[in-house]
Formats: sequence, structure tokens, C-alpha cells
Amino acid sequence: MCDPDLRLRGSVCGLATGALQLYIREMYGASMDRLVTYSEIAPRGYNFRRASHVVLADDGEFFDPTYSQFFKYVGLTPEYAQSSEQISRLYPNDPLAIFQSNNAGQFADAIALRAHEIESLLPAASEGGDPAVGALRSATVEEKQIVYRDLWNPQNYDTLPINDQPSLCRRAENVMRRMVQLAVGG
Repeated sequence: MCDPDLRLRGSVCGLATGALQLYIREMYGASMDRLVTYSEIAPRGYNFRRASHVVLADDGEFFDPTYSQFFKYVGLTPEYAQSSEQISRLYPNDPLAIFQSNNAGQFADAIALRAHEIESLLPAASEGGDPAVGALRSATVEEKQIVYRDLWNPQNYDTLPINDQPSLCRRAENVMRRMVQLAVGG
């Protein structure tokens, strides 16, 4: 079983972002938009036709609780990080990325550079069934930047359509509440 802190690094973005959205709404009464982007150039994981990513947004500011999942493109996954404290320390300290729409490109470039650095520090590529894991190993920094800029380009985001079927919403909200409880130690 993977360490819960590491598991949060590779969480499903839609669910983790929904949990953060719910937490912010319940704790602070603030309403934020959940947005999704689809990328035709980012490596896609298993069971997906194309890569997608979900973030929260409020007045030109973006909040991404699962940005660390994209280090999987160079082989760093929570499961692999579990194997060694030295490897787990390769993740950035901040579990939540916050950036402005006007500096999204700089944010993406910094993540690409960090991914490139992580790749050079990994003793071996992580292996697994997910075809996205390690897909950008050996890519140049510039090639990584192209992919990450596409994932975090504010112009590519659109409102995440939520199924308003009451029973589905209730179940999703219950899962998100439990995620929040686990994340804050409840």
C-alpha cells in the first residue's frame, strides 16, 4: 500500500480538485470553477483516448492539487517513490500549485525543468502498466515544455461538465468529503 502523502501526489485530478473545491466551499464559503483541458500532445494514460487535466480557477488564478502527477512522464510515480525516501524527496514540497493565468507558461516551463532534473536523478525508470509513465524520458527540456505548456494553457481550459444526476452527485460528494477528511487528518 502506498503512503497516503505520496498517493495524493498521483491522485486523479478530477476527484482531488473536486475535493479541494468542496473543502474551500465548506470552510471558507468561496465558490471556485472547476475547469478541464484536453491535450492531443500529452502522453495519455491507460483507458484514456487523450490526456486531460482538471484544475480550480478563480478570477485568473489557478489552483492545481495534482500537478505532481505529471512527473510520471519522466518515471516518478507515488508507487516508485515509496521504494526509497531519497526518491520520494524528488517531489516538490508544495502539494498545491497556484499560478496566475498571465504566468501559466512560466509555471509550465518550471515544471518541465523540474521534471527534467528529476529524470536525471532517478536511478531507473519506473515501470508499470500505464503507458504515460516514463513517456517523456529522454525528451529535451524544450520538448517537455511544449507538453506541459499545453496542459496548463489557460486558453485551453473549459468548464468541467458535471453530471447533475442527484444520486451520482451525492456519491461523488461523499467520496470527496472522505478525501478531504483523509487529507486534513480526520
